[in-house]
Amino acid sequence: MHHIQFEFICSQPVPLYGHLCQEYIARHVFNISASQFTGEEHNTHYVIEATGSQAELETLAEDIAEHFLLSVWLVDSKMQLVKERQYPTSSLGKDVHLPVAPLVFCHHCQPKFGDNQNPQFGDINLACDHCGGQNKLPTAHDALSEQDIFAFAQLLLEKQPLHLVDDNLTLSLTAIGDAGKRPSIIVCNPNTLNDFFQLNDKQVQALSSHEKPCLNINTNEAGAASLQASMVDVQFASNRLLVVLCEKLRQKGVNWIYSQFTPSANTQLPPLKLALIDEQWVAKQLVQAGQTELKLSALHDEACAQIGNLAYTATSHKKHISWQISQQEQQQISPATHAAECALYAGLQSKDVNGKSTKPKYATVLFFSRYQASQIVMVDQDSKAELFLEMPEMPSVGSEIINQLNQSPEKGLVEKFKAAHPDSYNALMNLAITTHANSVTSFMVAAACVVGIKLPTGSAKSVTQQLADNFVSDAMSYRGSNAPRIDFPLILQGAQRSINWCKTLGSLMSFRLAGEDDTTKLAFAFHDSLADYLSNWVEHIDNNTGVHNLVLAGSEFDNPVLAKRIRLRVGKNIPIVINKQLDLEGANLAIGGLFLTQRRR
Repeated sequence: MHHIQFEFICSQPVPLYGHLCQEYIARHVFNISASQFTGEEHNTHYVIEATGSQAELETLAEDIAEHFLLSVWLVDSKMQLVKERQYPTSSLGKDVHLPVAPLVFCHHCQPKFGDNQNPQFGDINLACDHCGGQNKLPTAHDALSEQDIFAFAQLLLEKQPLHLVDDNLTLSLTAIGDAGKRPSIIVCNPNTLNDFFQLNDKQVQALSSHEKPCLNINTNEAGAASLQASMVDVQFASNRLLVVLCEKLRQKGVNWIYSQFTPSANTQLPPLKLALIDEQWVAKQLVQAGQTELKLSALHDEACAQIGNLAYTATSHKKHISWQISQQEQQQISPATHAAECALYAGLQSKDVNGKSTKPKYATVLFFSRYQASQIVMVDQDSKAELFLEMPEMPSVGSEIINQLNQSPEKGLVEKFKAAHPDSYNALMNLAITTHANSVTSFMVAAACVVGIKLPTGSAKSVTQQLADNFVSDAMSYRGSNAPRIDFPLILQGAQRSINWCKTLGSLMSFRLAGEDDTTKLAFAFHDSLADYLSNWVEHIDNNTGVHNLVLAGSEFDNPVLAKRIRLRVGKNIPIVINKQLDLEGANLAIGGLFLTQRRR
């Protein structure tokens, strides 16, 4: 007899894996046990151990390989022979064991209803003993026949939009809404993705995972021409209706359909959007309720936050924190203050930060947000929070940016720049910025005009998005080994530190005047130099008050260049903390509010 162990290590709990562990125990086929626990890195471990003959264990290994579908949260998986079982008694979570997998479709039923060569193609009510997806259809989908769905496809082929009201979703073969807005697409033909996008293996695996997340992906030259965008939000079909619809359209040569989610107060939540940081996926905003272990001492029973249309309520109870999510019709950004401090405390929830202490100490957060003031906040040995730096307040219109530059020591540079590069000067002059004034994006958008990226057409909001995307895309495209050093000097505004943005833009103008017109080099230089200055500032904090943990949080960290350069520059000497169990900016702010010494108003 042999002993074998299968282990799946995940950055977040994966309900499918927990269900499968319960399934293998319930079968009682032979001597088998399963366990679920949280490891040192606060990853969730699913372990199955079995004792049997070589033939029995080989059969089990094949079965596990078939049923443990790829999860976007999977960090590592192992299969090994062991001398004796380490977890002879099953210990799983308290979730009630369900008779079917927690999926709306699976690898058993999708090839039947989702393959045009199968006689059951289009039957979204197809019964499946494994996932029971036929019983999880929304009411509006339940009544749809194959012919109804094929009629939907024909409507799209005739260049008409399809409104799926109960899904809060509009589909179209042509771009939806503002022409300058970042497109969102659902892929019909995965085999053509590499023809239009710059994909890596990590992204391909995530798109194919059973969670079907939405990823922001760079287009290549062909993709940029087809989609009129440098970056696109990409997702695979996430429900039975979309699977059939996309397959029907693929037959007609359609590679993707545009999608637009319209928030409302019903129960349909938006897709899960992810960012890749330190080679691991992190939710930009969580879209599911959840629970985590309480590490710090909660000072409040409840705290709330809202980013856009998603509202979060966090509650503390004994040794756990739970959070709920609801969708609001009106957009709002909250908390109005202390967001960086909330993000700091939520980040530290993923660490056993101070041994037996339950108070945050010797920690700093880089909180970079598109919606709220981007700040560096630190807590010292006495758990006292202090603001170290706030990103500069950029004027919202280009004419005021030019006006302030002309009132600064950079005035002479601006005049020379206007004469040498009138198109870039006019782009800056005509700019309107819609992101938060104290954000990296607002800073980048102004820099994008200076380095020579053309001002796109569209609404102010879409222009801001497109300029930022183009600036990041150019930075990602840079293949050089070094880049110019851009100035980000500190200044004092009252008692508060910030960055002299006039000097930064003047530095970029100087390189343009010296003949540097490679936008990829200058965009990369902006990111790399900012990360280098951040490294120096964090080192200064470490020398004065101590930094045992550096938390990264905020919506700006979905910028892959910013995240990577900061990790390489700042993370050389100081441990970086990213709470993968939470999100970049959403539920984490509500959870962090539980630890504020003063309740928010």
